[in-house]
Amino acid sequence: MPTLDASTLLLDAPHGCAICRARHLSYFGSKDFGHAGNDHFSGSRTFADYGVLIPYFQCRECGFVFTQAFDAWSPEDFVEHIYNDDYHLSDPPFLDIRPAGNARMIWASLRQRLQNGALLDFGGGNGSFARHLRRLGAEAYSFDPHFGQVDEQASQRTFDVVTSFEVIEHVPHRGQHGWMQQLADFMREDGRSLAVISTETVPVGHDIHWWYICPRNGHISLHSPQSLARLAAASGLQVSPIQPGLFALAAPGCAGEVSRLIAGWQTTDEAAAAH
Repeated sequence: MPTLDASTLLLDAPHGCAICRARHLSYFGSKDFGHAGNDHFSGSRTFADYGVLIPYFQCRECGFVFTQAFDAWSPEDFVEHIYNDDYHLSDPPFLDIRPAGNARMIWASLRQRLQNGALLDFGGGNGSFARHLRRLGAEAYSFDPHFGQVDEQASQRTFDVVTSFEVIEHVPHRGQHGWMQQLADFMREDGRSLAVISTETVPVGHDIHWWYICPRNGHISLHSPQSLARLAAASGLQVSPIQPGLFALAAPGCAGEVSRLIAGWQTTDEAAAAH
């Protein structure tokens, strides 16, 4: 059995919601640390149980679901137990399949904007998505301080497009507002930038058995549409759904342009067929 020292975890109930500051939380349920996202797709468990249950709680006000179990962990603890050499087993498309598909989708949907501007992939891991976009003809950079800053100049400028694919659910609850503000700070001051982020939002009526709650993947902060809108608004951004699990974030004054972009958006399958 894999091991995890439960004494390093904070397993009691949190005092409130970091998104909307409400104090009223409900116990959402607990899951063994070994549950991985790939279990859902493979039909079997990727890792054995660790024998350590991770409790999740939901804000009654905004619907945000989170755990504070890892609040005392250092970055090194996350690398040791989650983002280690076995991480790709919990999410096989992470290494290249997903970045390649996302690059085709973004290029097909935002080509005109990218031909006249630059893109930053915020939380871009090993930089695979940005590399795929550069091969397609975009000026693209990757920034991920936890994975290693791939493109040094990325932190010194703003961008026309900022992407962040399946990152926000990995950000601890207390760091959510800081993360969103950092994303917003990479956008142009004139309010003409567009951000595109992906994450699965908590379905109404689901409980701890929802597949996207997978501690072994590092999924520790799960948004509802309401909590995501509140978080973005605190940084001056408005959220617009593009398709399930994909969202556009922009200044409120760009609503018309965002609507036009969404109307012409291509899915990953459509982009692959056109490529």
